[in-house]
Amino acid sequence: KGLTFGADLNVFERFLAPVFAPGVRRGETAAPAGGTAGVEVALMLVTLAVVGGALWLATRFYRSRPEMPQRLAASFPTLARLLANKYYVDELSDLIVIRPYLASCRGFHAFDARVVDGLVNGVRHFTVGLSHLSRFFDQFVVDGLVNAAAYLTRGLSLAFRRLQTGLVQAYLTVFVFGIFLFVSIYLFWHR
Repeated sequence: KGLTFGADLNVFERFLAPVFAPGVRRGETAAPAGGTAGVEVALMLVTLAVVGGALWLATRFYRSRPEMPQRLAASFPTLARLLANKYYVDELSDLIVIRPYLASCRGFHAFDARVVDGLVNGVRHFTVGLSHLSRFFDQFVVDGLVNAAAYLTRGLSLAFRRLQTGLVQAYLTVFVFGIFLFVSIYLFWHR
């Protein structure tokens, strides 16, 4: 039941349960000792007689009278064709087993090629698309902000370098101008 997720799919086992039940019980046997020996010996003798008869017929047909198989085939053409084609077992198994099996294999292959591979390729395309989006974001947004900060710092440093003359009078002028600017802003906002 473990592999069938709890479903009891053992129909054939339940069908054969009455046959095997006596042998399953501990300490019991299916039949009393020696109870079937006569039947077994009789079946072996019948089997040996059938095999011996088949060997005798084969010897008679193919060694003693080699023309007899052709005459029998001509007399019974349907039976000869049935035997020559081995009771059409190969054709029947081809029709019942092989063709449905090949059709199911083709169906599973088509499902794999279209659905499974389609999902795998779709996930691949989605992942590659996300990587391109990530590269774009990293290159233009993250690197852009970092580079913008660097360019701003560089530009401001160039501007402030010109203000740094080393003369105390220039620094005092900037200081007074700054105080004037802050006082003006303060008075403008707090009227």
